[in-house]
Amino acid sequence: MSSLASSPPSRLSVGDPDFDWEIARRVEVLMDGVPQKYVVAYDVSAGVVEAYASDSAGGIVIDLDFHMPVILALTGNVSVRWRDDGGQDA
Repeated sequence: MSSLASSPPSRLSVGDPDFDWEIARRVEVLMDGVPQKYVVAYDVSAGVVEAYASDSAGGIVIDLDFHMPVILALTGNVSVRWRDDGGQDA
């Protein structure tokens, strides 16, 4: 298990070569104060969150032409914090 810093990293992406699942599952990402689901990348200073698109039932949207999940780039006030539950349902 990785040791956790006092605050989460200000930038994280599943595509990073040094991506750490132990850290990622404990981070909660908020856009304009609203917790985000299905986040694949975020950058606090750039104000960007990339997340899988979800349908009204909460399922991930798949692009049928490319057979890939749809990723949305959201912009706004991004903040991160350690999850209260330690990432148990991540």
